[in-house]
Amino acid sequence: MKNTNDINIVMNAWGEVDVAYYEALARKMRAEAMAELTTKAFKAVVQRIRQLFTPARVATSA
Repeated sequence: MKNTNDINIVMNAWGEVDVAYYEALARKMRAEAMAELTTKAFKAVVQRIRQLFTPARVATSA
């Protein structure tokens, strides 16, 4: 696997665009995005559940 000097496109041994490299990169990026989305969703659900079971605070005047 080599890079061209001018435009930084990854090429295979035959001088063609290395599609397998870009497919692997896309899988990795998709997995990272899905992990981030899952983490954010989980945190939102946990926060909502905590809000449901936390008693409301009553404002008291000093």
